[in-house]
Amino acid sequence: MKSENHRFNPWPYGIIAAFAVFISGIAAMIVAASADRVDLVAKDYYEQEIRYQARVDQLQRTEPFADQIGVAFDGVTRQVRIQLPREHASAGATGRIEFYRPAQATDDHSHGIVVDGEGRQALSGAELAAGLWKVRLGWSVGGLEYFADRELVVSAREEPAKL
Repeated sequence: MKSENHRFNPWPYGIIAAFAVFISGIAAMIVAASADRVDLVAKDYYEQEIRYQARVDQLQRTEPFADQIGVAFDGVTRQVRIQLPREHASAGATGRIEFYRPAQATDDHSHGIVVDGEGRQALSGAELAAGLWKVRLGWSVGGLEYFADRELVVSAREEPAKL
């Protein structure tokens, strides 16, 4: 015969079960975290840092000339017009123009920089697909390197360039 004063109390079992689930979850998380290989430093970290710092230096040197640098697409003539600072053109700027298309990596290509005395260069844009292009200009003058990144939108219809 059961006594009515002694009823089943679920609280102690619930507390023990909650602790067991919590401890199991922590143990599973520790096992999963220790199984993941996380390398925060690359093997060629020093070389990467030098390249990164060189790019930062190039961007800082280019900053005073930012308003003199331009890239535009002329839909009428299907040409890409590049503009570099005049003083760099007259000092014999040399370098590369890289066309990077985020939507289609196989369309990426580059050209040499050959500007006139005014710092202008026109390239055929007939092969450029309509859409967004990133144009990276890297040039050197007198042993100093410069870099500018510009966006170019190539339109399918005829529109004059706005440089």
